[in-house]
Amino acid sequence: MEISFQGFRNAGVQKHVLYSSTGKRASLTIFNSELTNDFKGKDLDSFEKIFKKSVNKQNPNFLTLELWKYRKNPKNNDVRSAFFINEKEYKVSDETLGVFERVAKLLNKICKTPDEEFKVSKDYLESEDMAKNFILEKDMLEEDIVESMHSPECVKKVAGKLLEEITDEVETVLS
Repeated sequence: MEISFQGFRNAGVQKHVLYSSTGKRASLTIFNSELTNDFKGKDLDSFEKIFKKSVNKQNPNFLTLELWKYRKNPKNNDVRSAFFINEKEYKVSDETLGVFERVAKLLNKICKTPDEEFKVSKDYLESEDMAKNFILEKDMLEEDIVESMHSPECVKKVAGKLLEEITDEVETVLS
């Protein structure tokens, strides 16, 4: 068993780009991580209020973030987005600002975590929970794909992009 000393473990990411026959494009970015409480981080406790409103059905200690982006009209740059925490949509507003602040703080922490401090349990990588936390078909469960999805490099890159998106959205809505 891998023990985390960061407040998170088993972090993984996935991205999909979808195209319609009319030229519309959508993308889905998924970030998933188990949150823990330990001497370097009480991430599980810090998400307690959020988890009461949006529970991860597979595992209550997991945080799943989804960012959907799509172009309403392929001829212009009118990009729309939708943000979900454990399958519940959150829109930026004065009431949800604390939620976005908590998510941004976690993503920033993950981006700054040294690679050697990322912990991913082999048992988790081989579990049904891992496959359920992402959109995976049986033939996609090859070891190198799964390991790449959970590599510090990929996780930090996607966490950084999600952090940018959240920051931009908060600044746009609240300005």
